[in-house]
Parts: sequence; C-alpha cells; structure tokens
Amino acid sequence: RKLIIFRNYFNAYPSNFADLLFGSGPGTFNSRSAFMVGSPSYFNAEFIKSPEQPPYFRDYAYTLWNPSNTGPYDGFMNQPFTSILSLLAEYGLLITLGILYVVLKRFKYYINAGRTYAKQNAVTVEYKMYRFCSIFALLLLIIDNYMEYPEIIAFLLIIIKLSQQKLRTAFNV
Repeated sequence: RKLIIFRNYFNAYPSNFADLLFGSGPGTFNSRSAFMVGSPSYFNAEFIKSPEQPPYFRDYAYTLWNPSNTGPYDGFMNQPFTSILSLLAEYGLLITLGILYVVLKRFKYYINAGRTYAKQNAVTVEYKMYRFCSIFALLLLIIDNYMEYPEIIAFLLIIIKLSQQKLRTAFNV
C-alpha cells in the first residue's frame, strides 16, 4: 500500500493542474489528519469527524486503509502515510519544492563548510553526524509520516541543529 499510494498520487494529481501546483488543501489526501477526520473507524473522537470525505482521500487513500482491507497484523509498510507525499498532495508542488530548496540549500552550505575543513584537518564527528542525520531524516519523511512524530523528528532536529552550531563556530561560517 505504501507504493500504491505513490502510484495513486501520480494518477490523480497531474490530471488537475491547479491541485498539482497548489495542493488540494490540508487533510485531503493521505495525511493522518485526513484519516482522523474522514475515516469513520480510524480515530474515535466523534467531535472532529466529518461525514464528508474529500474526493482525493475517498478515492485514492481511504481505499487502501480501512476496516474492510486491514487486519490486526498490518504494519507500517501497509499504511499509506508518507510526509513527502502529504506535502506534495495537500500543499502542492510549489510549496514542497520551496521547502526542499531551502532545506537542500542549508544542507549544501554546511556540507561544503565541513568538507573544506575536513581537507585541512580531520573529519569531525559533527560533520559526519550532520550529514548522516540530515539524509536519514529526509529518508524517514519519504517512507512514513515521521514529521508528525515529535519523539523521532525532534531528536534528529536537535542533533542536526547542535551539529550546525558546532560546525558554524568551528569553521567560522
């Protein structure tokens, strides 16, 4: 189902150019908020439920994860949740590319600073940790909705920010 949701996105969104560029809105495709509000059985807080399901959610995401096709042993690989796909679908290609541009620009800045310093001195732990955690965080956002798990993403962001600070002071960047 994890791979099918990507196929569903590429089948649905390119046919509507406005939704492809600007997104269909928060909670309208495969985010956990879409499942919390639109699924009758996924979340048991009736005061936030809606009988209306957004079309992309109803036709492309809910069909992959509902009581009729899930069982007690369905794990994370069967869940159609991924942060990158939620950003693309719900906020659009422009916002996602803008966020990706800023993140990659900062990543490249610190990687180049660390590489320059590494040529002159030993490669630092901070440089290695920054590179590893940044790539690891991006991969986590592709495979699941880790952006919504503070116990995971907060830890990685703390390591990344501490590494950035250390790189900034050590390399005078």
